[in-house]
Amino acid sequence: MIRWFALRAKPNCEARLCRRINAMPAVYEGEPRPAEAIAPMERVEWRLRNKPMIRPVPIIRGYVFVGMLRPVFAACRAFPEAGQWMGIDGVPRELPYRSIQRIREIEAEMSEASKTRTNRHLFGKGQQVRRKVGNVIVPATVVAQLDDDVRILVSMLGKMHEVRVRAKELEAA
Repeated sequence: MIRWFALRAKPNCEARLCRRINAMPAVYEGEPRPAEAIAPMERVEWRLRNKPMIRPVPIIRGYVFVGMLRPVFAACRAFPEAGQWMGIDGVPRELPYRSIQRIREIEAEMSEASKTRTNRHLFGKGQQVRRKVGNVIVPATVVAQLDDDVRILVSMLGKMHEVRVRAKELEAA
């Protein structure tokens, strides 16, 4: 039976520590890996120099959850990204399995929500978009995106006018 523990990780090193723990070889041939590590992540989006950026960020910052068949505390702590085991008086304390199940469910929910979030509202400068106004579809060009609002250039009466609209009102051309 796998027993789960929480290991403190150095800042922004959760994913790297997970990879290292998951890459630990089995002690004896034919035996399963000694430890499994998870760090639930969500995808966060932002714009840098008008370019969309997406990066995984830990949901629970600073912690990696490690499941072990048998204790390999020292081997996991040997990695430079690892901190102290969470416990009482220096003794690691086991986490209930249903807590780990809930963490995995939250990670699945967050990744599903971020998939739908990243597919919308990311328009780059100069991108051709369409805005539906009643029964008319108006072509436009994106000038800049400001959070949920987008500044677009629209041709009206032979001149280009800059208009600010909600991002959800636009679709890619």
